[in-house]
Amino acid sequence: MFSNLKLLKHQKPMLQTIGKVLLNSLRKTSFHIDEFEKVSTEFSLMPALPIVNQYHKWLSASAKYQTAIAPHLYPQWAIPELFKLGEKFGLPFHKILNQGCYLKINAPLPRETNLMARVQLLDVKNYENKIRLNQKIWTGPKENPMAVEAKIYAVILKNNKTSLQHKSSHAPIELGQYKELSKVYISSRDAKIYGLISGDMNPIHLNQRVAKLFGLKGSIMHGFGLNALIFEELERHGFKIHELEIKFLSPVYRNSSITIFLEKKGTKDYHIRVLNEKLDTVYMVGTLVTF
Repeated sequence: MFSNLKLLKHQKPMLQTIGKVLLNSLRKTSFHIDEFEKVSTEFSLMPALPIVNQYHKWLSASAKYQTAIAPHLYPQWAIPELFKLGEKFGLPFHKILNQGCYLKINAPLPRETNLMARVQLLDVKNYENKIRLNQKIWTGPKENPMAVEAKIYAVILKNNKTSLQHKSSHAPIELGQYKELSKVYISSRDAKIYGLISGDMNPIHLNQRVAKLFGLKGSIMHGFGLNALIFEELERHGFKIHELEIKFLSPVYRNSSITIFLEKKGTKDYHIRVLNEKLDTVYMVGTLVTF
């Protein structure tokens, strides 16, 4: 774990973003947006090799990505830029909740190559209890800048405690034609390592007491980390992913298991459901399209 601490020296943009989020959480803020215009920014980057290597190692996928970068690493460079775009409208990001993400893979992201990225804040809608955000990211080498397309669905909560709380029905979920693919254990170590790799050191992922202040029962795993784990678990079972969309419905607590279920809907299409070990809570739903 100590060696992973060295990764933070590559995380200046993300750490600055998380720092601002935590600072804003100490302030009383109100928000209302009357007009919104789509905003975007473009930039070049080369992901730090130590972060790339450790990310692949954490996912047990180093051999798979010898010449490429895992496509789901995009939050590493996208989140700080999306935060900057949101600052133009005074968005209170300390109340943000990741509701899901979409990934489309058109071509691999080459390693040790300058990449072009474009991030876009597509839409902001202000409701009584929340603000809904739609965001899009494109990344690729200069000759193929749309190699990877991604979307992030998020809400900014106006009342964190009541919105984060989840009550299980304690009744088994009817799974119909869904078939179990596998179980994945989410440990405290997963959350800590992903936090160091991504730079997302938000204490709701690392500290039980802070998480409970937000109405949670304990520390939860990062949404983007869960997305990466599910992606790699699907590919380990032979699914070559072209598109993957995951919607987060309930928080996944550290030191617990998730169970992945699939339902075949077409030649290349599947529905996904991710449940807890007791099969009485749906953590995530989604869709999978293979090549």
